[in-house]
Amino acid sequence: MIGALPDARLAILEGYNGIGKTLAVRILELCTGSMPYAPDSPSWESLREGLGHLEVQIEGLQGAERVTWTADSANWQAGSGPIPRDDWFTSISIDGKSASLDEIRRLVRVTRLAGDEDLTQTFAAEAEARAADVHRWAAKHAHSEWGPLKQLEDLAGNAGDLLSSVSIADLARLESEADEAKRHLAEARSEVRALQNRRNLINEALDLRRRVHEMLANEPVLQQELEEIDRQIVERQLELDAAQEEVTQLAAQAGRSRELERELFNAERTRRRNIDKLADAWRIAASRAAALDVESDSRIVREVLNELTERERWLEDQHHQQNQAPAMMVLLESLSSDLNDAEARGLGNQTAIDDADSGLQLSVSKTRVGMAARHQYLQQQPPPPGAVEIAQELEQVSTRKTQAELLRASLLDVGRFQRLVRHNESRVRKALQQGAGGEAAEALERASVRRSECNQVLLELAARRAAVAQRLGTAGSDMSQEELLTRFDRTLASLEISEEQIESELHDIDSRYTEAQSELGELDGWDRNCRQRLLQERTTIRNAFELLQRDANLSWIRSAIDNQSSRNSDDLEDIHLELNSAQRLIRDVLERLGKHRRQLEAIEAALQGVARQLRGQPINATEYVEQLQHWLAASFSGRLNDPRVRHELFRDADDDEDITVDLATRRVHWSESGSKRSRPLEAFSSGEQAFAYTRARLALLDDPKLPVTNRLVVLDEFGAFIAQHLLSGMLEYLKEWTRERQGVHVLLILPLSNDYSQMSRDSIGERAKRYESLAKRVDDDGYATRTIV
Repeated sequence: MIGALPDARLAILEGYNGIGKTLAVRILELCTGSMPYAPDSPSWESLREGLGHLEVQIEGLQGAERVTWTADSANWQAGSGPIPRDDWFTSISIDGKSASLDEIRRLVRVTRLAGDEDLTQTFAAEAEARAADVHRWAAKHAHSEWGPLKQLEDLAGNAGDLLSSVSIADLARLESEADEAKRHLAEARSEVRALQNRRNLINEALDLRRRVHEMLANEPVLQQELEEIDRQIVERQLELDAAQEEVTQLAAQAGRSRELERELFNAERTRRRNIDKLADAWRIAASRAAALDVESDSRIVREVLNELTERERWLEDQHHQQNQAPAMMVLLESLSSDLNDAEARGLGNQTAIDDADSGLQLSVSKTRVGMAARHQYLQQQPPPPGAVEIAQELEQVSTRKTQAELLRASLLDVGRFQRLVRHNESRVRKALQQGAGGEAAEALERASVRRSECNQVLLELAARRAAVAQRLGTAGSDMSQEELLTRFDRTLASLEISEEQIESELHDIDSRYTEAQSELGELDGWDRNCRQRLLQERTTIRNAFELLQRDANLSWIRSAIDNQSSRNSDDLEDIHLELNSAQRLIRDVLERLGKHRRQLEAIEAALQGVARQLRGQPINATEYVEQLQHWLAASFSGRLNDPRVRHELFRDADDDEDITVDLATRRVHWSESGSKRSRPLEAFSSGEQAFAYTRARLALLDDPKLPVTNRLVVLDEFGAFIAQHLLSGMLEYLKEWTRERQGVHVLLILPLSNDYSQMSRDSIGERAKRYESLAKRVDDDGYATRTIV
């Protein structure tokens, strides 16, 4: 392998075959980060196994005085990748400082152009290079896991995730389901109420029949008891009349002043009035006691009241536990009143509920509306199963307790009037005794006592008679036997059943009522679940809408939609429209971004396909092929239309007509003297192709996306394929190309075709000396170099 390359802007290296000219260039390509071999080629395997330890230096670069590489080819693993890596080298340094291959690539590049490639291969290579450009750009900017395109997709995807919980279709489905649940629940409630009413009527019929039967069964006994009481009343009344007569006669015999007579008259009148009141009180108390089926005894009534109060308290507690709707309605009414006041003070849009965990936010107005809706719902709710029975018993206990309290009040009246009557009796006896003395006074006292005793017994008998009459007439109720029978018949008629069907109908209605209550419970649960899900969905939609209006990451959506009318709306339909627009926009953006990535892949595949087509292989691509063929053909045509290229390859071409390349047919078209001419790319001579190839490849190096401070371009293997006149044109073109570019060095490698020793002998002066120097270098090193620029 040759040991050094010349430091010149443009130079020619001539040497014997087999001295390592091409190998030296390829080692430089490896050191500057390019791969000149196919990774699995025999040449690459041979190099790895045979090269061994090496050190490479480049001096005098722009931006660096010296770059040094050391490596051992044994460490270059087979199939290790398409380009060299840092770990291929033992060390890399720039001016003594450790460096990476990425830094080397920015500092210096070595490019070898092989003269043994034809024009089609050159054009195919350029198509592949463009495909590689697209691949690199896509890998950097449009990779599926990183890069700007992925960032845009993530931005749109995150926006989609933020709004993905919103589904207008789900809301419509939930609203439909909620309406259906509400309708079924209303039907079930109506059914339960109808069954409950029928059940109550049947129970009422049973109760009426029981009371009629009790009345009929007790009538003989009660009638007999009533007759006995009437007999006793007659007897006691006779005794009372006799005692009264005796008192009257004894009082007349006693001499009294007018004042004493008036006192006696007043005392007797007050006594009779209070006795009448006492009698009324006893009758009322007796009737109430009979209705309660208890004795007219204050102690017993007090015990009954205590039991009823305790039972009422327990039932109220049970009813509250099973049916909390009434208490909840009271709470909602209280809160709604406060919220109404807040709205009246202009606080309706202020936030009343803000739950950070669930994201729920409700204004004062929305909270009030929600509470009103809940209150209305609770009003429509029937009591839960079991609560009805408790409520009925609670009503019965409350009614019985009220009756007991009325009985206690009647007994208090009895006691009060008894005290008054006793006081009146004492006053009458005192008035009677005044003016009488001795035996007359004693006789009056005895007669007065008998009269008082008769009055007390008659009062008690009257009370007993009232109680028995109450039981006989109404069997402990407020209706007579005739009234009970009338109501019983009317109840059976409304039920449309006979008396014999009552028990079976009750059994059937109980079964149906239990089933209806169970179904009502299930439907109620369904309805609550629907309303809860509907509330959550509406809350989610409103929260998503609020997020769309406020989140900084969604500002691009707001700008794209720009719907101020819906933005200020609180109507769900308007919100739906804006959220739909946002979701549609996100889907469109994601689709366009994904399409962009697919377009890049399709463009890369099309460029690869054009390269295959130029090599005579199947394209294996369809999308963008035609467009890229035209684009590449225009680029290739432009290079062939370069004045120097036209002069060398198309000397007779008409100046006013462009030379065009058709990649689909792989032909070049031009005109000569107005006549159309064309030639296949393969038909150009090797020299012509080499010249055109060089022009094309050098154009690729001008790519602004591949900036580098220093570049060495090596034209290798050209001597065997290019004619001498074309070589002169090539050198002129290379001079011009080199002068126009900073930091570019060009080396043209040719096989040794001159005998410089003979040329030295045939020349004189400086030329002879130059030829002699070249001959000596060829003898010593096997090659020699000439500096052109």
